[in-house]
Amino acid sequence: MNRNFKLLLAGQAASQVGDKFHTIALAFWVLETTGSSGKMGLVMAASLVPALVLGLISGAFIDRYSRKAIIVGTDLIRGGLILGFAWAMQSGGVGFYPILVLQALLSVNAAFFDPCIPAVIPGVVPGEDLARANAMHQAVGSAALIGGAALGGVAVAGLGVVWIFVLNGISFLVSAGLESLIEIPRADRGGSRASLVSDIRAGYRYLAAHRPLVTV
Repeated sequence: MNRNFKLLLAGQAASQVGDKFHTIALAFWVLETTGSSGKMGLVMAASLVPALVLGLISGAFIDRYSRKAIIVGTDLIRGGLILGFAWAMQSGGVGFYPILVLQALLSVNAAFFDPCIPAVIPGVVPGEDLARANAMHQAVGSAALIGGAALGGVAVAGLGVVWIFVLNGISFLVSAGLESLIEIPRADRGGSRASLVSDIRAGYRYLAAHRPLVTV
């Protein structure tokens, strides 16, 4: 695999492991400070709903603008947000509702970052390596999900929630630094001048016309 893909994969490994640690630490923090499983459900909703809603239209944005700027920018924003909240936690100035805001903001960024990575991979690897590259990307995600969850509880017990937030924030900044070194070609729109709304409509017309995609 070439240098661009290795940098992309290394950044993904760092940020995804940190993100799984963050999820475990956040669960401990919410249950410890509120004692409410219902509030934990609200946190999970704040973490998922914005990404689900914006995911309906984010693909059209990704195809129109610099994918490198999107992935680097969203990682920088997430890293800064999490480090800021870690500082506020250490100062004792974070309550439950600010955490909801944090998770919602992280989810908004994820709505643009997550679909951007699969769109970037075909531009940084040769066609004959695309299947292998996609498999490696999925493997990193699966390993982070399993390993991060398994080690997250141990890390929280050993370091505490604040330091897990610090490490996660740093992991996003490391990811952004690695991504900034990648050469990513701009999306080829074939001379199309269609509006953003037209692009979104065209995407859903294509989806509706292909029953296997609708089923999935």
